[in-house]
Order: sequence, then structure tokens, then C-alpha cells
Amino acid sequence: TALRHPIMPQHLVVAAAGEPDQALRRAAAGNPSCPPVQLNALAADPAQAVRRAASGNPSLPGAAAFLLAADDDPAVRAALGGNGSIPPPALAALASDEAALVRRRVAFNRAAGPALLSLLAEDAEPAVRAGVARNPAAGAGTHWHLLADSQAEVLEALALGSPHEDVLLALAGDTG
Repeated sequence: TALRHPIMPQHLVVAAAGEPDQALRRAAAGNPSCPPVQLNALAADPAQAVRRAASGNPSLPGAAAFLLAADDDPAVRAALGGNGSIPPPALAALASDEAALVRRRVAFNRAAGPALLSLLAEDAEPAVRAGVARNPAAGAGTHWHLLADSQAEVLEALALGSPHEDVLLALAGDTG
């Protein structure tokens, strides 16, 4: 819907945020120009699709991010984990989420930072480690560590995502 477009007049987004129609509230929740008051309310919406849309909104207020980080639905938390604009403590909390899907979204998030990505590089789930391998924000040391991973999925992701030439040369078998 056009309500998702960032140049939609704000008064229309605000009006949609208060509508009984879930599709309209979902569109408002995903619009980056949705004001903080409405985003806070939409983050507590009973409809999972609305909360998920709010979770991915780059304008999401910090308080709403912390609320959504504790949401019962892993799809909502996963959408939040992919949001590069949430406060670092909320992102760190999601990095230890019980759902691998959530941790994987954090692993792909460039805002996670090298320290958090280094922790996720130790995750038991190969898909999470592959997310770290694809993330150019991971430090060279983390990518070097992932070179020893036994999972092809992780090594393939490293080959596609590492910005570190020495890591890529080691993957290619070029030792000098």
C-alpha cells in the first residue's frame, strides 16, 4: 500500500495507525515517517503483523525496541534483529535469543558491531555463523576464526561476504 511510502503525508500515516483495519495499521507501522507516539502504540498492537512491521521501522523509538525485544513471537523479534537503528543494548539482548532465526538476523545486521559479531561467530547454529561470515562489519579476526569452521554453509558465506582480502586468499588456497 502507498501508506508505506516515506513521503506519504504524516497526517495520513497517523490516521492509519489508529484504524481498526490491521492492513492499514501494518502499513503505518512500517512507514519511517510514522511519529514516535504512534510507533510506540503500534509496537504493542495485538496483531503480530503490525508489531513485526513496527520492529523493522528504522524510526522505531528505543522504548518500543525494548518492548519488542521481549515479544512472544520470534518473527517479531527477528524483524527487530534486522533493524540497524535499534539501541545497541536491545540488539545485544536479541543476540542471545533462544530462537536461531532471531540470532541470525542480528548476525546479518551491520549495526551489530565487531564485538557482538565475534560472540555470534561462536553460535551453535551454522546459519547464525554464516550470517556473521556474510557481515562485512565483522572484524578480520572474526572472519579468520570462521575459516576453521567445518560447515560449508559458513565457508561459502565467508567467501561471499568477507571484505578482508587475506581471508579471501586463504579461502582460495593462496598462501602467498
